[in-house]
Amino acid sequence: MLALHAPYVRDFTGFDRPWAHLADRVSDLDVREVAMGGGYLASGRVRVRRRES
Repeated sequence: MLALHAPYVRDFTGFDRPWAHLADRVSDLDVREVAMGGGYLASGRVRVRRRES
């Protein structure tokens, strides 16, 4: 995989967990591997910020 993307990607930091940024915004994040590691399904709950009146 790295050889395939190397010409287009400067830094492979985070490739092992591409959903890591979602974890900061989605509570109860559940990530499941699909297609023998070719993809992931992520689900969870989005924290809603309420506007102050």
